[in-house]
Amino acid sequence: MIAPGRAGGKRGMAAGTASQPESEKGKVLTTLETEVTLRVQRRDTEDRHLAPPDSRKDAVFVALRHAIIEQMIMPGSLLSPADLGEEFGIGPERTHHALMTLVEEGMAEITPGLQFHVADPQLAEAGGLFEMRRCLEADVVRRLIRRLTAGHLDAIEAHLRLQERVRVSGGARAIRVAGEFHILLAELSCPAIMVRYVRETVSRSCFVLALFARPWSADMSLREHSGIFEALRAQDTTLGMARMEHHIDLVEQRAAIDGRRSHPDFAAILRRYVEDFTR
Repeated sequence: MIAPGRAGGKRGMAAGTASQPESEKGKVLTTLETEVTLRVQRRDTEDRHLAPPDSRKDAVFVALRHAIIEQMIMPGSLLSPADLGEEFGIGPERTHHALMTLVEEGMAEITPGLQFHVADPQLAEAGGLFEMRRCLEADVVRRLIRRLTAGHLDAIEAHLRLQERVRVSGGARAIRVAGEFHILLAELSCPAIMVRYVRETVSRSCFVLALFARPWSADMSLREHSGIFEALRAQDTTLGMARMEHHIDLVEQRAAIDGRRSHPDFAAILRRYVEDFTR
């Protein structure tokens, strides 16, 4: 589905654009795919504002973040400090740190009774949320094309190959990897504060989709992301910005009112994620 890209463009690339034999390029892309896969798995523990990845309190945050983005814990769900402490084997201070980090990232809220719940965005706020994404991410495309290198294109193409692999199984991981595409573009081109805004709005979008989304295929996002990539490779700013805005329009249109709420076993869900971060 994704045609191998060639470095270059109608205005010429920035540094690092020497042509490579196809065999060498294949090796580079394979290496990049591996690196991108690991990056998706480790991304949150590499954030500047987090402690080193061996911190168990950060393991709690990362596990919860993944579970929320992958829509295993639904918006509005109670985040029980007691369950967290028991599953991760940590004390109240570390549990509180993990939950407060979720609040700072916009993924959890504190009720007047000092209980933590997964943030529960309403359909009424979805319009403003997606409008913010259109503005932010169109500018991400503009910034990226201004400083585009062959290395950037290779990293994006590697991520698309990862997205193509996980789409076969579909489900929650495919949704999360699709969201990481947008964060990757921001990381390649934007200052840290803008990257954080993109991350937060993408995560918040996942909440809205978890609540209101119609059934949809991962093929849709992959096709739209591939179209954005082609515009980047051509260094066509106008087309790239238009395709990004249209893609976000389509994501917004996939939302439909659905008042259902699930009530999953919170501790059972945590067990799916805790093993990856406490080995």
